[in-house]
Amino acid sequence: MAARARWTDWLGLVRSNRHYRRFLLATIVSFMGSAVHVVGAAWLILQLTGQSYSVPLLLLISALPGILFAPLIGSVVDRRHPRRVLMATDLVSAIVVLVIPIAAVAGRLAGWELYVVEFVLAFAGQFYLPASRVLVRSLVTDGELLLANSTTTLIYQLGIALGALGGGLLITATSPVVALAVNGASFAFSLACFATLPESAPAAGGSPVPGGIWRDFLTGVGLLRDDGVARHLFVLYLVLQGAHRFLTSLLAPLVHDALRQPAAVQGLLQAVYSGGAVLAGLMIPVLVARSGWRATLLLGTLGVALMIGLFALARSLWFALPVYLVLAVLVQLWVSYQTAAQLRLPASAQGRVFAAVGLVQSASGVLIFAASAALLRLLPVQLVYAACAALVAVASARSLAVLWNRPVAVASVS
Repeated sequence: MAARARWTDWLGLVRSNRHYRRFLLATIVSFMGSAVHVVGAAWLILQLTGQSYSVPLLLLISALPGILFAPLIGSVVDRRHPRRVLMATDLVSAIVVLVIPIAAVAGRLAGWELYVVEFVLAFAGQFYLPASRVLVRSLVTDGELLLANSTTTLIYQLGIALGALGGGLLITATSPVVALAVNGASFAFSLACFATLPESAPAAGGSPVPGGIWRDFLTGVGLLRDDGVARHLFVLYLVLQGAHRFLTSLLAPLVHDALRQPAAVQGLLQAVYSGGAVLAGLMIPVLVARSGWRATLLLGTLGVALMIGLFALARSLWFALPVYLVLAVLVQLWVSYQTAAQLRLPASAQGRVFAAVGLVQSASGVLIFAASAALLRLLPVQLVYAACAALVAVASARSLAVLWNRPVAVASVS
């Protein structure tokens, strides 16, 4: 991005690149359907089991495929056409999720079936993210990658916000089963969009074999080991992703215990967070172009830690809302770290690199949710937020120090 970067540059990219435009259409519909599904699945499992612990158990099951299958995922993404991987992912997801409405109509729906469906959907979803990132890189130039990644994140968040809102209304008017059927239809629509995109050559070629899967995975690990700048960029990426998970798990207790507000306020704060993430999609390319990488590094690490600490002090909704909005914008700076790391690494190994990073991300997600539950049993929610702020600062300190005097910027984002 040049120094004259503008807030509206994303419009020019979308208008000029019809293949990327179709990708965005598939993405927003798919994420709207997935957000509807999240709301519907939570209510459905409560109806089927009558147990409150069934919801976090569902989340835990959905986190397992990222840990169990990371080597396979990276190998497949790099050896197959990303478009075909995404089409297969959507096809499998559509078939699996539609099992629930069919079983409900037949009067044979049980709780265990939803757990199995969530596991398979999460497994398919693990292919979706790295394959979509590889596909985006093939649809745009290196100079457009940061703008494309930021715009894609904007669309993600917009789809999630619209889907969560629509999902609640849909379930109120109909049933959770209908919400899951809508998600199945969204997967079918996404598949149709991907089918119209051009084919790009597979990076490595051939099919992964059992012995080669681990070699492929270790190749991704080796690339991160050999490129210290990319490795530390991904560390900062993981820190901000972890901060997002902490915020997700702590929001309801803060609203209930500190703000003493009803559940509707949690929905309002979540909507504000999504709005901040959409705003970040517009701001990030401009911020990097005009302020440089040092400002971006500081805002995405120390800035996030500071805003989490401020959020812990919230005692009123009017204080919490603007702080949470700014926090959402800063957390999304992970997009810039991801993009800079992508541009430092060979395109032919992107899937394997993201699989290695995804393994750490999935494992850390399980630890973060477990730590949040444990800390909330011992400490007031405000102190847990303060601990989260300190952890963000400490976890990012070494990488920030390493990157501070190193040439992080690349031509396309300088």
